[in-house]
Amino acid sequence: MYETIIAKAGARGLLGMDTSLIYGSFSYKMEDELMDLDGLWISNEDAFIFYLENDDVYLLKRFAYENIQILEQKVSIISMTKKLVLLLKNKESFTMLVANGEAKAFVNRAHERIQKVSQK
Repeated sequence: MYETIIAKAGARGLLGMDTSLIYGSFSYKMEDELMDLDGLWISNEDAFIFYLENDDVYLLKRFAYENIQILEQKVSIISMTKKLVLLLKNKESFTMLVANGEAKAFVNRAHERIQKVSQK
C-alpha cells in the first residue's frame, strides 16, 4: 500500500526533489463523517498536504504553511509508536500514528518551512 500511494502521489505531481513525506494512520472528517485513514502527509515547498487515493477514498487537502501553528512529534503510549500532531492556527488539530518513514526528519523539514513563512 505504501509504495502504491507514493507512486500515485508522484503521478499527480505532488512529489518533487525537495519533498518530505511520511505514511501512517490519521482521522479526517469527510462528508460530515470522521474517517480513519491510512495515507501520506507530504511537506513540499509550497504546501503541507494530506493525501490518500484508493478504491474507496480520494483525499487531497492542502494547508498553507502560514496557517500552521506547529507540527510536533510525540510517542503514543497506547500503540508504542511515534505520532505527529499538526495544530493549525484556527485551532483544528490532526494526529498521525506513523507507520512508515522517518518522523524526526519529516518534522524538522516541515518545521523549517513553517518558520520560513512565519518570519516574512
